[in-house]
Amino acid sequence: MLQLKEYLPDFMRCNVLDGQDGSFWFDYWTELGPLISVVGEEGPRALRIRKDAHIVDATREGSWRLPPARTLEMVMLQAAVSAVPPQDPSNGKDSFSWLQANGSYGSSFSSKVTWDHIRATSPEVSWHKVIWFKENIPRNTFMTWHALLRRLPTKDRLRR
Repeated sequence: MLQLKEYLPDFMRCNVLDGQDGSFWFDYWTELGPLISVVGEEGPRALRIRKDAHIVDATREGSWRLPPARTLEMVMLQAAVSAVPPQDPSNGKDSFSWLQANGSYGSSFSSKVTWDHIRATSPEVSWHKVIWFKENIPRNTFMTWHALLRRLPTKDRLRR
């Protein structure tokens, strides 16, 4: 699960309420994004906060408990963390928001919207409807597509 969160930091945000569900190091809950990407792998050791800690684990009695900063990255991290009010159990549970088509964040996830944000779009070609249609035969479509792109492994291409 942590690897997925590291891969999609810009697509998912954690809305911190009680701090029980959000990951301190890997979720996007501050303006800096995932904190592990700011301070690196030594961050958990320097702040004495476990790598698998939740956001609430960095608080004590309603305030943040962070050791004094010794590097510029730690100063930035402490400033970003301090900008978020400490968690209160009476606020409710943490929630996660997903990137929407308009660029804002909402509660619903759409694989189409995420795919549209990830992929690099190319201009539409005139022949796309000839080979990409509902009842196509995948093997024939693939070969035709390669032929139209002049990418078939013919003898003259193999010689090169």
